[in-house]
This record gives sequence, structure tokens and C-alpha cells, in this order.
Amino acid sequence: MIIGGEALSPSHVNRVRNALPHLSVWNGYGPTENTTFSTCFLIEQSYDHSIPIGRPVGNSTAYIINSRGTPQPIGVIGELCTGGDGVARGYFGRPELTEEKFVPNPFVPGERMYRTGDLARWLPDGTIEYAGRMDDQVKIRGYRVELGEIEAALRSLDGVKEAAVSVRTGQSGNKELIAYMSLQADMDTEKVRSSLSKQLPNYMVPAYMMELEKLPLTPNGKLDRKNLPEPQLALQTAYTAPRNELEEQLSVIWQEVLGTKQVGIEDSFFELGGDSIKALQVAARLGRYGRKMTASDLFRHPSIKELAPLIRKAERVIDQRPVEGDIPWTPIQHWFLSQRMENRNHFNQSVMMFSSDALHKQPLKQALEHLVIHHDALRITVSSENESIRQINHGIQKDELYSLDIWDLSETDTWEREIEDEVTALQQRMDIEKGPLLTAGWFKTRSGDYLFITVHHLAVDGVSWRILLEDLSAAYTQAVKGQPVQLPPKTDSFKQYAVRLSEYAKSSKLMREEEYWRFIEEETAAELPYEKPQYQTGADSIRQTVSFTLTEEETYVLLQQVNRAYHTDTQDILLTAAALALRDWTGGGRLRIAMEGHGREHIMPELDISRTVGWFTSMYPVLIDLNTAGAELGTAVKTVKDTLGRIPDKGIGYGILKYMTPSEQKTIRFRQAPEISFNYLGQFNDTEDQHTFSLSGLASGHDITPTWQREQAVEMSAMAAQHKLHFSLSYPPSRFRKETMEHLLQTLQQYLRDIMAHCTGKEEAEKTVSDFSSKTLTSDDLDSIASFVEEL
Repeated sequence: MIIGGEALSPSHVNRVRNALPHLSVWNGYGPTENTTFSTCFLIEQSYDHSIPIGRPVGNSTAYIINSRGTPQPIGVIGELCTGGDGVARGYFGRPELTEEKFVPNPFVPGERMYRTGDLARWLPDGTIEYAGRMDDQVKIRGYRVELGEIEAALRSLDGVKEAAVSVRTGQSGNKELIAYMSLQADMDTEKVRSSLSKQLPNYMVPAYMMELEKLPLTPNGKLDRKNLPEPQLALQTAYTAPRNELEEQLSVIWQEVLGTKQVGIEDSFFELGGDSIKALQVAARLGRYGRKMTASDLFRHPSIKELAPLIRKAERVIDQRPVEGDIPWTPIQHWFLSQRMENRNHFNQSVMMFSSDALHKQPLKQALEHLVIHHDALRITVSSENESIRQINHGIQKDELYSLDIWDLSETDTWEREIEDEVTALQQRMDIEKGPLLTAGWFKTRSGDYLFITVHHLAVDGVSWRILLEDLSAAYTQAVKGQPVQLPPKTDSFKQYAVRLSEYAKSSKLMREEEYWRFIEEETAAELPYEKPQYQTGADSIRQTVSFTLTEEETYVLLQQVNRAYHTDTQDILLTAAALALRDWTGGGRLRIAMEGHGREHIMPELDISRTVGWFTSMYPVLIDLNTAGAELGTAVKTVKDTLGRIPDKGIGYGILKYMTPSEQKTIRFRQAPEISFNYLGQFNDTEDQHTFSLSGLASGHDITPTWQREQAVEMSAMAAQHKLHFSLSYPPSRFRKETMEHLLQTLQQYLRDIMAHCTGKEEAEKTVSDFSSKTLTSDDLDSIASFVEEL
């Protein structure tokens, strides 16, 4: 009996041979393109996993080659090619496919061979083992997996009548294996999983196992893979539960920070939508369990299973008493003092929140008071005496810790306009010398209650707002319930951070960065093509904005599916789209862009500032060279990612060198700031899970004085809020036409969508230079290594 057409099931063949021991059973292999059989194998023993397909038949040849067309050694899988008298002329009416599949035989001049697309390997006895289709070869968790090998293992199990394995892309963007089986009555999927795990490594055991009455077949009796059903929705995310208390704590924190209902210990933090700011939030929330970690720990070990062994107990006791006294100016505050503006009091950050339930006055006042007492930087004021400007942290005995104004607009039809007017007045009322730096407005309306909070930028940044909003919600909830307000322990103060930063500014570690920043400062870059001359000083302070917003579906893909392709974060992707659009507009492939970072880098490991409120932002120039990227989106993404990866300590040293290092210790000369800026603010969805407040889109006035003459002509910023990505571009209409800026933004948006499509369509994740610790490794070196490894 000769059997062909599909890979043989060893268990079925074993049963046939046991029942009919005198029957000769042959395994025949051969594509139609090589006229029926190319190889044959007489089955003379029992097999557990796969049955060889034998040797070439008479007047036929077989070759197993790698992607370079050279023969594979014994035991190494490659593509099976067949030659000899049976090779067909080609496909009727399909010359392109014929040219692709019927190729010159490099081993026999003048002859042709057929590329089967099947995977196989030579066995030591000279026979060939079939290993599945090339399009059935996938990578799972970084391992190359042959679906046919898993299918063979499944079929070898007692109680499995038939089996097929498929691969799907899960919600996190990872490839996931699904097994489909028809089983005997005494077998179930859990028994199959248990038995299979004893034969195969963990990464080859399918995440999902579906029992079917029978597998779908095509009209000619072959497995119909296209009609295999989708896995049940409840099984869409492979889940490995926490195994101990620490892993459970990390899982809870990740769920809170990422807004995910379930997190397993093998899930990737960044593939679930994490970024550098959210990594800081994880570190901050870990403190409530008396444990600590750094954000960099999470970057190096992005799963709970990998991260847990690095978690340490918080041994140092941080002083919880109120902070008082003079605070040294930090680099970003030095930058603020150097800016050209008429009113430094009007330079705020603010949020507008909404509560469908009526707020309670006393609990709200109690919550705001605890907020200012707990977070010392909110009690800062500025003093100007004898041409000297100081910032002073006051104690909690200060007369006015915060201000709260209340308006009842429940009987007013024009309440939205009135809120906007009052908020504008609150913004302009800020006084950094008198204080307080936190001002709130409570508006009662027919729709519900709105709470507006504005803080002068000297005391707050994007990360600080996440801490403040979390603590405000917790404090208000506790106060409403009549409970004592208890906030998590304080981390090191902003004052202590500033003092240590002054010392770090003179360190040899920082001075080693000088050469890098000198190169960035001195290199030439593309200039902006201004369309209008600058007629008068100050005209550029008038700004206009164009913007776009991604849908919830697009935002989900951007945050949770795109980054797996090149191990990027969202900032890498957004900056790549921006850089490509700017390259097209300016005509220059080298771009100098001013970047902002959260500034809470781990340069002083003895300090814990994970829950410290203050202005920590770092600002630094980035030189992006896209001259070699051309139209290759993948190359552009890798270039931007690796450029950012080479920046020492994510840019925090630039501002310290520029503003805090004594002039006699440095030789670098700082040039004019870049003409373009880019800032990704991260995700702001946290308050939606706190039930009391949600972020509101109601107008919240102008945070910054219109007299500010900005350093950058074109400012780009992005943030994800309420599950949508918002991207805006600010520019001076005195220098550029609105149509030009709209076209620039449309180009950027199209690049972003193209990059998203490219990354989600990439089947295998790819490492880049910045994923390795070597300082001398280049992208060409990495490509060479990858090509070599691919052939192993």
C-alpha cells in the first residue's frame, strides 16, 4: 500500500501495521509539479513523531537548501527542491509564478529544479524527514517553530484521532498557537496538554486547544485550514497566573497602570501599552508594598516573571516631615528663567475634571489640603531680592496652602461660556511670589460638577499630574467615607533632588558626556523653509495649531500592537513619522529636534523620586539622520529608535551641563536651540478608573502667557487620552501659511498609518542595535549576524 497527499499520522500507520503485519506500507512524497512521486519510503518499524519520506525515486533528485541556495548539512532544516525527469515545464498562463518556482538547477548545469516550499532535513541514514510547509514555519517567543512537528506530536498521542495546528496574532500582538483536534471519548484537551508538555518544550505547546467533532476537509479530502474556526474570545490572551504574593502585587499594579483587566506573568509590559512614564508609575506604586525597583529594571526585564527577582525591599526610611528652605534651581527651571516673556506668573499646567455626582465641599477641601501638605513642591514661592531670584519651600503653617473658588451655575444656560471665562481668570491670577501655586475652581452645573485645577509649571510636570490625580481621588474618597486621609509614603523631596543634582553637575561621570553633546551641537542639520520674513520682534509669539486624532481602534493598535515589530515604544513610532514628514518638507535628511523627557532618570541611585511632585522635565537636542532610510519604513523606525537609544541617560545630562556645571569645568559651546520640538506626553487614561473624577474636554483656558516668544518655530506634541491619540502642531502664522502646516500634518499622519501597517504586518519581531549593550555594534554588523543566525 502506497500512501501520499498528506503528512502521515504515525499512530494510524502503527495501528495498520499491527493489524496487518504482512502488508508493505510505503510513504510516498511528491508535488504535482514533479509528476506524482519524488521520494518513497518503506515503513518497516513504528514511529512516534514523524515518518521519513525516504530517498529520491529513479530518475529524480532531491536537494535541501538554505536561503542562499547552498546545501544544508545533515539534520538542518531547509527548503526541499526536486529535480530530474519528472519536473514539469511550468504553470500554464502564469509565467511569473513559473519563473519563481521552476529555477535553474545550480548542481546540474542545464537542468531545472522545482522549489516545493516544503521544509525538510536529511537524516543520518540518507533518508529525508518532512518538516512542514515554509509558510507554516513561525517564531513563538523568539523560537523557530514548525507547525508540522507539533501536529505530529499531537497525532502520536493515544486518544487523538486527528490534529492540526494554526497560528494567530493575539490581542497583545504576539503570535499564539492554536491546536484543533478530534478526540476519542476518553480523551480531553487538558489531558492532551499534559501529555504534550512532556514531549515538547513549553513554547511549542499551543496556548489554545479546541476539540472539534471532525476537522474541515477540502473537496479532495485534504485539510481545509482556511475553515478552521477562530478560538473562543475568552481564550484570546494566553494567561499564566501569578505564582506568589510578589507576582500578584505586580500583576495588580500593571492592571491599574495599563488599564488591563488581566495580566499574566509572561505578558510584555510594553506590548500591553506600557511606556517610560508608565514604568515610573509602576515603580511608584510598588512603594505601597514596601518594595522598590527602577524604571530601567522594567526596560531590561519587561515581564513579571523576569522582573520579580529584581524587586528589592525598601530598606531606607525617608523623612516624612514637611520640607522647608531654599531650593537650588534645576536645569528646566533655569531654562524657564531664560525665556523671553512679559508675565512669568502665567506659565501653568492644568486639568479639567468632571463628576456626574455632586461633590461634597468639606471632603474636597480636606483632599486638596492633604495634597498640598503631602507634596512639598506645591508650597514653593519665588523671591526676588537684590537682583537675586530664589525659590523657597514653605512649611505647612503658611497662611494659604491652596485656593478654591466655587460657582453655582446650575440655573444658567450659558454655563459653558461662564466656566471658560472664570477659568481664564484663574489662570491669569497665579502669582509665583505670593503663592499659592495650586488654584482650584469648582463649578456646579446641570450636567454635573466640574473641578478645575491649575498649578504653576515651576512645581509640576506630566508625571507629577498622574501622582496628584491619583492622590486627589484617593484622599477625596477617604474623606467622603469619613475615614482618615492616608496617602502613600513620601519619596525623596524635590529639594533634596535639586541639591544632589548640583553636586552631580560637577561629577566626572557627567563630564564624560561632554564629547557626545559637543558633536550634536556642532553638526549641521536641515533648516526650516520659512515662507514669510520676520518683520517685527515678538510676532512669532502669536501661534496657531493644527491637529488630528486617531480613532480608538487605531490608538489601540498603536499602543499595543505596533511596538512588538522592532521592540520600540510609542515615542519611537511617533517621532519616526514626524521625522519622515519633516524630511519631505525641508528636503534635508539630517534633522535637529528639541526633545523633552520626564527627566527622572536613575543617575543618582540613592534617591527615590518615583512619587515626588515637581518639575523634573529634561530638554535636549536630538540629531536624526534619515539619509540612508530612503523609502524603507522599517529602516527609518530602527534609525530613530537606535538614535534615541544612544543618548546618554535619555538626555538629562544636556541641561545639567548647560545650566548647572561651572563654566571653568566645561569647554562645550551651546548653540541656538533647534527650530523644531517634539514631545510625547504619554497616556492619560488613569483617572477614568478611579470612579470619582474623569478627564473633561471642557475648555480650560490658556495655560501659558501669549507674550512668550518660543524658541521653536514648529512645535509638535502628542498624547493619548480617553483611548484616543491626539497629535497637534503649533506654528507662528507670521512665518508659515496654514495650508503648508496642514499638508505637513497630513503627511505625518499618513506616514504614521503606513508605519503602523508595516509593523503590524511584520510576522517576526526584529532586534535593533540599541537592544544590545555593545557600544561599537553597527546596524550593518547586526544585519550580518542576523543573516548568519537565520541559516543555522
